[in-house]
Amino acid sequence: MRGNERGAKSALRDRLLPETIRHAEAIPFYAEHWGRSASGEIATTNALAQLPVVGRDELAEHGDRMVHPERTPSVMLHSTGTTTGQPVRRFRCAEELAALDSFRHRLSAKARARRGESNPIVHFTTLSARHHGAVLGARTGAQRAVSLSLLTAREVERSVALLARDRLFPDLPEHLCEYELSGSPQDLTLLAMVLSEPGNEAARRRIRRIVAVADFLSRAQQDLLTRTVPESRRVVHRYSLSEVAGGATRCERCSLFHFDAIVVPEVVPLDGGDPVREGVGRLVLTELYPFSQAQPLIRYDTGDLVEAVRSDCDAGELSVALLGRTALVPTVRARGGRVPVFRPYALRETAERLPELCHAPVSSLAPWQSTAGTIPLVACEFRPAAGRAPHRLTVRAAVGFPPRLLPEAAAGVLEQLRAAVLASSPELMHLVTECACELRIEITGDSSAVPPLATR
Repeated sequence: MRGNERGAKSALRDRLLPETIRHAEAIPFYAEHWGRSASGEIATTNALAQLPVVGRDELAEHGDRMVHPERTPSVMLHSTGTTTGQPVRRFRCAEELAALDSFRHRLSAKARARRGESNPIVHFTTLSARHHGAVLGARTGAQRAVSLSLLTAREVERSVALLARDRLFPDLPEHLCEYELSGSPQDLTLLAMVLSEPGNEAARRRIRRIVAVADFLSRAQQDLLTRTVPESRRVVHRYSLSEVAGGATRCERCSLFHFDAIVVPEVVPLDGGDPVREGVGRLVLTELYPFSQAQPLIRYDTGDLVEAVRSDCDAGELSVALLGRTALVPTVRARGGRVPVFRPYALRETAERLPELCHAPVSSLAPWQSTAGTIPLVACEFRPAAGRAPHRLTVRAAVGFPPRLLPEAAAGVLEQLRAAVLASSPELMHLVTECACELRIEITGDSSAVPPLATR
């Protein structure tokens, strides 16, 4: 963002924010948490920083007291917390679901009109241990919705067969339908592997759009989806949380994430302070009225580590690059502030490009337990500085050959991996160059000794 330039989405957020604050003030938790009337002070999104941040700990402990007294929850989502393991309960009411439904349908209709599309959309969403489908109860702009269970091998086969059926709904001829598929990147990778098998050509041809949600979609995964389903016009990467209504979409041109108009994004420095427009920090989101009413989240710390970057693709708005999860990334003081030691998502994408590294199976289900997926077997271990010893980051990877028997090949992989690790993180490059952090690279031929790279 240049100067005080503000985009159309920011203008809409400014119009919605005053009612959002007034609505939240009637909730016992916020009345106590803020300790004052905020409706007169918080007139625009630039003033949100005057309010304290709410974390997952507070949502878990005070979730019931964050429910509006004049709203009746009609949907309850139990989020187990993949990274932290801390469960929370999120409530939605009929009023906000109707507002979300109307908003999404208007956006969908405008987008389809621009693209000249008129055929009905049938939306398929995966159900698995990692992804639980359309949990909010609000539709995505599709005319029909179908769930695809991936919980067992037999259900995976049935889901693929369902995609290949000539007619799913009696009133919708197959040739008039646009099939859209959404799920976590791991779910979509598994489906892509199965769809690539002989005999599944009909199922592949029907899919016109793929949407990855609930986790980070790497470039290797996106390339796999594009190759497997060439008829798909788009592979979309959506940033989303089970706790928040609204998120962001990765831009096909600049590769940054641009946020929906119904949430207010902020990037807060790792050591606290006012939000920044450029630089690394924690992503904080605010849900806006009327799209969140039963249990609105005001300045919610998502637990995601991001970098705010300017983008001409979404001029006047905050855009970010996803770096990792704050719970999984050690931080140290450097350059006058606190910085991440490494960037997990970038590290994963650079490691994926090294063919000598082993990868985790695409699924724990037979018969795909022996089929390599895209997640490399790489583990990071950080030891803080002690005494005169600097910080130390050890990166260990599994390779597809015995290093001791092939020392020249091992030396080449060690050199490539070291270069890839340093290239993935400017912060780590600076720490190593300044001798503030020692970087150790190790490889092993035992794939069972190294877990998949943890990014979530």
